[in-house]
Amino acid sequence: MKIRTFVIGYVLALALLVFANRRSEIPPNSGFRSVIDLTSTSAGNNKVQAAASRKSPIEPGKATQIVAPSSYSPKLWSVDQIPGERLVAPLAVIHANGSSPVSMNDVVSYEKNYGEIPLGSVVLARVQGDVSNAAFSSDAMKFLLHARNVIGIGMEAEMMRNSEPDTYALSHSAYLLNNLNNLEKVPASGSMVMVAPSKLRAATAGPVRVLALVR
Repeated sequence: MKIRTFVIGYVLALALLVFANRRSEIPPNSGFRSVIDLTSTSAGNNKVQAAASRKSPIEPGKATQIVAPSSYSPKLWSVDQIPGERLVAPLAVIHANGSSPVSMNDVVSYEKNYGEIPLGSVVLARVQGDVSNAAFSSDAMKFLLHARNVIGIGMEAEMMRNSEPDTYALSHSAYLLNNLNNLEKVPASGSMVMVAPSKLRAATAGPVRVLALVR
């Protein structure tokens, strides 16, 4: 537990340095060789913030978004209530074909090539091709949540709203990340991720900054 607390504190300190632009390079001996910004931006940010402040799900758009478990039930965490230790985690990037949902076959193939997804990870999907059906299948979602204790799920596209797998993830206190960017620059395994949402009180969703710390 002390080691985990130290790692989380160290990563947060490193990320704060990045956000503050105090240094353009990773500090020597940090264990990370680069920081990749996975955040997309759009001209609709004001609408995103206004929608979040109304405590309602944000409108679909190109800006990177976080959807909190409270969008499923007000008894679960809102954006500002998500514990800090769930915002820094190991990162797994799965490559998938957008013509069909991310399936158990995709997950099995990933683990065959890169080893088991670490417990407590954030899993992001890089969807190639047609993204109109961007989603995780029900069996893949349930496996990730129960067998790998995944705490966050996301992809480069806008995930299908109100789909059964997404709703299932939210109901089990996992958050969703939409409209990510630059996943092609991140190794499939071995990185850490920092998720930094705006701390909007009682918001079910809102804008978020997502950084991949690459070893």
